[in-house]
Amino acid sequence: MSYVKLILGLILCLPVCLPGQTAQLLVPIGHTEKITSVAFSPDDRYVLTGSYDSHAKLWEVDSGKEIKTFTSSTGSISGVAFSPDGSVLTGSLGWTAHLFDRQTGEEKQRYDVDLETEVLCLAYSPRGVFLALGCDNKVIHLWNLQTGKKGSSVVMTVPLRCSFFR
Repeated sequence: MSYVKLILGLILCLPVCLPGQTAQLLVPIGHTEKITSVAFSPDDRYVLTGSYDSHAKLWEVDSGKEIKTFTSSTGSISGVAFSPDGSVLTGSLGWTAHLFDRQTGEEKQRYDVDLETEVLCLAYSPRGVFLALGCDNKVIHLWNLQTGKKGSSVVMTVPLRCSFFR
């Protein structure tokens, strides 16, 4: 008998105890793994994030809305950058950097380094003439973007822990 009163009391009390509360469905957005890198677009309208979940995500600064997802076909994303024309560049732990069209999401160019290494970070030169990919084998690979050809490589004596700035 006392259980019936307790249950009945709880049922009658709930509407009084929880006024104005409604159930909400929370839809997770963003990445599912650790975020490894962040970059601003040249026009300051977008932020690009890269993650171990093999995705780069484009976010609108003013609204905070996710605009587009770019997927690396070669593994976790270790670095992100915007090209001078606003295209999206991602470096992966799978020896490759991918250049995507920001509007369509299509891959425009692919930059491959040694198969036994991982791209840790990437950067464009200030005028957008060169691209540097820093790798875990102590090598920085350089591309001349005007010719489209891989240029020299700089071999370091210590491991890279990257931060490139323009």
